[in-house]
Amino acid sequence: MGLFFSFSKQRKPRGFQLQHRYYDERKLRLQKIENKNVGNNDQRRNKIRQAWSEKRKNVKYEKNKRLLIILAAIIILWLVFKLLPAIIVKYAVGYS
Repeated sequence: MGLFFSFSKQRKPRGFQLQHRYYDERKLRLQKIENKNVGNNDQRRNKIRQAWSEKRKNVKYEKNKRLLIILAAIIILWLVFKLLPAIIVKYAVGYS
């Protein structure tokens, strides 16, 4: 019985670990570029967020500006239609 249990509980073999023995300059350069890009990604995100916030401010300003122009045009048209008949009558009476 002891023999059967000792075979069933065998340890698993060790994994293979390859140790590189040469210097790969290209791989090292790529790793440096990747490490730089991690920092650049944060900077890019911040730049994009700032640009979006500025654009949102500009859009709000443009909406307000458009609203003011429309309101001014409506007020001017209202004044013209209210005052124009009085002006026409005044000049018409003056020429007759």
